Amino acid sequence: LRYHTKKEYSKLTPAEREELHEWRERTGRKQGKAKINQNNDHQPAKKVKFATDKAFAAAVDKQVTAKLKTIQEDQKQGEELEAFVMACIEKKKKQPHQEPTAVVNASANSALKSIINRVKNKHGDS
Repeated sequence: LRYHTKKEYSKLTPAEREELHEWRERTGRKQGKAKINQNNDHQPAKKVKFATDKAFAAAVDKQVTAKLKTIQEDQKQGEELEAFVMACIEKKKKQPHQEPTAVVNASANSALKSIINRVKNKHGDS
């Protein structure tokens, strides 16, 4: 007695099929389909059931948690940046209005040059 493929099993006579069926009931196994314990007690070994669903759910949960953490950190940095910019704007509003220094220096330079040129022209004419 042995494992028969579907094709081989269909070729068995009804008496052979009955004998195979009785033998399987007596021994409590289907040879070739289930593994036998190492104790040879003719009991099928327990099939190991992997918790793939739990492992997958745990991996997804871990990734989602990490992504949420990065989003929260980015949001916190954005809020800090916004607060800094607003503080700078408020500080600038409180300061009195001043002309930009480059414009003041340029107008002072042109006034000084014009005075120097007048003085030179007066001394050159005399």
